[in-house]
Amino acid sequence: MRVMKFGGTSVGDAERMRGVVALVEEARKAERVMVVASAVSGITNLLVEAARVAQEGESVQEACARFDDTHSTIARALSADLKPAQTRPLAEGLVALGVELRGLLQGVGLLRECSPSVLAHLSGLGERASCLLLAALLEARGLAPVSVDPRQVLVCTGDPLQATPRAEEIRARFAPLREGGPGLLLMPGFFGG
Repeated sequence: MRVMKFGGTSVGDAERMRGVVALVEEARKAERVMVVASAVSGITNLLVEAARVAQEGESVQEACARFDDTHSTIARALSADLKPAQTRPLAEGLVALGVELRGLLQGVGLLRECSPSVLAHLSGLGERASCLLLAALLEARGLAPVSVDPRQVLVCTGDPLQATPRAEEIRARFAPLREGGPGLLLMPGFFGG
């Protein structure tokens, strides 16, 4: 299996996501592929800053709107590439992430603290949004990606932001995916916690 990791700049807009899909299509002709996607460039910093702002009791509406706008702009730009049946679930998935973001930041604001676990969860929302966008585009190209929840396969111990991987358990959980599993896997590059 080939693992292809794409950073924030590589998934920074619709055109770059199309480029990612073209690379994956080519690699998929020769072997099974796992795509690991980062958040759109700047989104993780936005989320970390939003947590700090919420902790100080300030408004996070601008950060939430930017999160929503960034991803909905990319989704709109990709809409011509997608099948009609994909646009609604993609839009609903992005809205759900925005609702999750607002709920987490509301909790941080009420408590005036952001635990490492909550910060890790917040930080991973950008990767999840990128994966939603890429999954729709990959599916539209007939590549049938299977989403992998890193929380189910990447077992770690310790602080959510600086966890230690449990290598043997990770190998065991990945075994079914490595050995004759789906031809294309898609996973967020950061999940925390």
